[in-house]
This record gives sequence, structure tokens and C-alpha cells, in this order.
Amino acid sequence: MSNTANIIIVDDDPAICQVLAKYLTWEGFSVETAGSGAEMHQKMAMKQPELILLDLSLIHISEPTR
Repeated sequence: MSNTANIIIVDDDPAICQVLAKYLTWEGFSVETAGSGAEMHQKMAMKQPELILLDLSLIHISEPTR
């Protein structure tokens, strides 16, 4: 089965992004990864995702605290 849904994985841990992207790509999804909220916004401007997988520790994307 081929899934054409675009997914953005947002996590500041590259290993987590890599593992999730690998499995989702195997399932036929189009996957983008982002390490920050700013990077996510850039990628969303190019291609609207159907799903965003967001690390809850990045919930403050609109108001960075780090």
C-alpha cells in the first residue's frame, strides 16, 4: 500500500527523527524532519503536511525559552 501523505517530524534529537523517518518512509509516506520550530515553519511554507509529529518539549515553538 502506498501512502502519499506528507509528514513533518519535529524533534531536537536527530536520532529520533532518523528512526521515525526511516519507518514512515518504509511505509510509503513522504517524510520531512525539522530540528526546531523555525525549521518546521520553513518546511511548512514549502509543502503543507497532513500530519506533524511534534516533540512535546518543543511545545513552546512560538515563544522560545531556551
